[in-house]
Amino acid sequence: MRKSKMAMFAAANMAGVLLIMFSCRPQESINNLRFKTLDTTFYVLADTQAIGSIHINFVYPDSADATQLQALQALFSAVISDDSAHIGWTPEAVLQQQVADWSQVFRENASYDPPTSQVQYYTCLHDTIVYNNQGLLSLLVISEGDSGGAHGWMDIHGYAIDAHTVQFIKEADFAGDNYRDSVSVLILQQMMKDNGVTTPEALANQGYEIESIAPNDNFVLGKDGLTYYFNEYEIGPYCLGASEVTISYKDLAPYILEDSPISKLVNR
Repeated sequence: MRKSKMAMFAAANMAGVLLIMFSCRPQESINNLRFKTLDTTFYVLADTQAIGSIHINFVYPDSADATQLQALQALFSAVISDDSAHIGWTPEAVLQQQVADWSQVFRENASYDPPTSQVQYYTCLHDTIVYNNQGLLSLLVISEGDSGGAHGWMDIHGYAIDAHTVQFIKEADFAGDNYRDSVSVLILQQMMKDNGVTTPEALANQGYEIESIAPNDNFVLGKDGLTYYFNEYEIGPYCLGASEVTISYKDLAPYILEDSPISKLVNR
């Protein structure tokens, strides 16, 4: 349901410009962040009939260096709304826009596929800070719901951010230009281990599309490694659901560039 993350990478570049233009603070102060949560549930009506609910739980930076805070909030606004056009919007405005957008989707879908009293449309959208240390920040954005059709849906998107520059960290930033070949092998090997098989063929027999298992810039940072997420249909049929796989920094170490933002997390 969410757009390509390339739009979010463009958003990060724009947000980072704000920091570069206005901030000369030392790097040591940059990860001193506090967060605030906006939480709302909105019930959508068509005429007088309730057709669905929207629940949004939006965690965002609320305390930091003034110019860093401006850039980070701009980035979070774009990430939670999945729209780089929302850079510069306040968190409150983004929340209101999400409610308005989903309300419109529900009403349009209900005009030709009305929900029953037993099945109501719904969407839940929330983000979670999963890492905040050493000048690095990582968050997970999860959206799920049912707005008509054969079944509901879930999207999981991870983001890693260099808090010094307020830029997304992508595979090429830590594993170089040949990251796809290098990281693909690690992901495949770990997925085989996680699923209790020893060959790609055995993993394919479980329903996975081996050729689709590759780095997708959908990951979060953790204390001990990177966790990749693959959404429904991305590497297999709907029945497999979403998949996640954690690659340890120890395994990644041979491929991580010395000047990478995450090289500090690797014990070489």
